[in-house]
Amino acid sequence: MKRKLTYDEIIQTATELVEEKGMENLSVHEISSRLGVKTPSLYNHVKGMDDIRSGVKKFVLKFVAQGMNEAAAGKDSYEAVCDIAIKYRLLAKEHLMLFKVMNGDPKHENIEHLAVLFKQILEPLNLKNEDEVTFIRLYYASIKGFCELDGHYHIDEVSPDYSYDELIKTMIQLLGNYAKRGKKQ
Repeated sequence: MKRKLTYDEIIQTATELVEEKGMENLSVHEISSRLGVKTPSLYNHVKGMDDIRSGVKKFVLKFVAQGMNEAAAGKDSYEAVCDIAIKYRLLAKEHLMLFKVMNGDPKHENIEHLAVLFKQILEPLNLKNEDEVTFIRLYYASIKGFCELDGHYHIDEVSPDYSYDELIKTMIQLLGNYAKRGKKQ
């Protein structure tokens, strides 16, 4: 009896392999082996490695977006900003290889999702559009950049946790400054 294979199952398996070994070590042969099917049967569902890589990136982006949405749920603007940063770093630490996939693509959709999510979170503060957009850019660049460097640099024995807490506090202060500075017209 033939095994019923789906695109989603292939992408899920490919994602698991990427998390174990990295995107650069992913192969059609290894995916088919893990699934217990012959390599040619994968091509009934995917066009090739580019299609698989694209599917993995989309899967990872959806996974991260879900984590950020969960972190923000039911929180006020300031709590959501703090909790999203904490969740983002936790996901980056727990799923380092997946974050490398996501962060390796400068035009990925995560910033668009973050912008939509943050527009909802920041709406009660009634910020000026330029302040809202600037905050989103600075916030995302800061947490993303910190997570990419996390664990690579230990300067004067200062804990990365301490530094990240300071980063979050700085973002909260910046948000408070924008909120005080002016409202939408």
